[in-house]
Amino acid sequence: MTAACTILIPTHNRSRYLERCVRWFLDLPYPVVIADSSEMEWRSEFRADERIRYIHMPGGLEVYRSKLQKGVAAVETPYVAMCADDDFITAAGLAQSIGFLDSHPDYSFCQGYAYLFEVLDAHVVAWPLTYGGHEIACPEWIDRVERAKSTVYYGVHRTEVLRGAIDFLMRQDFSEILDAIPGFIDLCLTTNAARRGKLKRVNVPFGLREYSPYLQSAGTRPATIISRNVPDFYGSLLIWMMAGEDSEVVRNRLLRVFSRDYAGAVMFDLAGSRSKKRFVTWFGAALARRIEFLYRVYAAARIYASLAYAPAVMLFWHPEYRRLKQFVLPVEGR
Repeated sequence: MTAACTILIPTHNRSRYLERCVRWFLDLPYPVVIADSSEMEWRSEFRADERIRYIHMPGGLEVYRSKLQKGVAAVETPYVAMCADDDFITAAGLAQSIGFLDSHPDYSFCQGYAYLFEVLDAHVVAWPLTYGGHEIACPEWIDRVERAKSTVYYGVHRTEVLRGAIDFLMRQDFSEILDAIPGFIDLCLTTNAARRGKLKRVNVPFGLREYSPYLQSAGTRPATIISRNVPDFYGSLLIWMMAGEDSEVVRNRLLRVFSRDYAGAVMFDLAGSRSKKRFVTWFGAALARRIEFLYRVYAAARIYASLAYAPAVMLFWHPEYRRLKQFVLPVEGR
């Protein structure tokens, strides 16, 4: 098979989402690697497809890095697109991102507009994720790292760049702070992508993620304050990022990036707010769903009205938005 990009799907105990996600991608011309840490092996007729490579590593967060490493090791294409099991990536988004990276060797990452969507009363409401750090073309790498404040976890990567970051993470000790691993992985992937190249957001709908009201933080970071794993990780990341760079000014700027990251992570964990949905539960389930639908439409309209995200409204005329509805809506709502 000849392909420029592989879809890598990390998953854990969500076979229903995984089945839907794989079905979506099998209509596209890309191989798919599934890195599954679920307790039970995924048994599906899709595994017979020659484009599917399935890796099963049962466990919790202790196998998170290992499954990513094995997943990336199975990639044989120059690009890899990470995709959550509850995400949909558009064919146009993949094609334009791959094409951009092909013609711009100084870029390491590309993504289009990312969205959240929610199914409410047989309607789909979609609104942009406000990622502001996916358009970074600074020639100096430290300038890019300082501006890279949005995750690059899901998007199109150069395979060798992503593989290098995951190999670095495999050498780190997180044994005392396992539940904080996702946040530190995110930092490593984002800063490494910015260190190795520029970041691009093409003007096309790219990823759609199903909204979940059960938002949780990426780790209980207050517990990491007393662990030696944290300064060891940041120290190792500093050395790795500074390879070939002797400037003390750059070193201090990078340290401020890490300080900002850790302080922000701890604040996020400590400042969880209660959901606004608690106010509408008094009205009964049917009326509560209607109120939530109207609120989502209003909130989405406010984002689309901003100059930065007005182009994202193109989603609603995109043929893959209609295809999304076929995957997520009940039959009567299509």
